[in-house]
Amino acid sequence: MKKPSEAFEAFYKASTLDPSNIEALTNLGAMLLNAQRPDDAIRYLKTALHYAMQPDTTATMAGVIQIYSNLGKAYALRNGPGGPGEPTDMESAYLMFENIIRMNPTNAEAFSNIGNLFRLMGAAEESVAALRKAVELDPTSPEALRRLAWTLSTTWDAEQLDGNAAVNFASRANDITGDQQATYLHTLAVACARVGDFDRAIEAAQRAFDIADKGNNPT
Repeated sequence: MKKPSEAFEAFYKASTLDPSNIEALTNLGAMLLNAQRPDDAIRYLKTALHYAMQPDTTATMAGVIQIYSNLGKAYALRNGPGGPGEPTDMESAYLMFENIIRMNPTNAEAFSNIGNLFRLMGAAEESVAALRKAVELDPTSPEALRRLAWTLSTTWDAEQLDGNAAVNFASRANDITGDQQATYLHTLAVACARVGDFDRAIEAAQRAFDIADKGNNPT
């Protein structure tokens, strides 16, 4: 099995030998996104999208959706002002996720990403609506459930706060992930604290800490 560095080198070599290699460009963009390098990720993903949109493309709809998804995440991660006369990165991210929904109106991940984007922008009502749609489309998506629980329990918008619903969604997300992932336990702890169940909140938070500490995950 190749190490990430070896895989990156292989994809880089493939893109050098064939600058229109959509698969190599897409994978390079995804790896750079995971490495928290949004500028480089955007560069490769935009190139992949360019070739994917050509009349003689070999890209599948699923492949194009993946490019849009990673581009949206990269723009959101960079969160810059955009160039002169260009949309902000958050606006560009929204457009990428909207493109996915236009291609596939039942894509739960796209709605989840839009909901998270609205949350980052401080638009709580729009965030909750998009995340509820994501959960409606895929009730087993732990990330959509977690994001919805987090928003319902932490938003500044009092009209959107719903601690009981947050506990329900956070519990479902934690169950789906086997009560073994720190991020989901962390969200459960926050939701429990919102409704005043501090014993359960402390228990979940301590378990989240122990798992993260054991896994060397300082974040």
